[in-house]
Amino acid sequence: PEAAMAGALGVRLSGPRTYGSGISDDPWLNPGAPDPDARALSRGLGVYLRGMAGLGVALAALSLVA
Repeated sequence: PEAAMAGALGVRLSGPRTYGSGISDDPWLNPGAPDPDARALSRGLGVYLRGMAGLGVALAALSLVA
């Protein structure tokens, strides 16, 4: 899901980073793209909300059948 979102938003995600317990040397997802900004966050929330709305509609439709 993270790689799909990186591609959908046109930003790079993951990559090397530091945590309190150590360093994670993960590769970048969508490495040629720019870092995310506030606008990418808003677009990402929109993608998430549309996905959840679609899931809600699908579950409601299934409840009518059952």
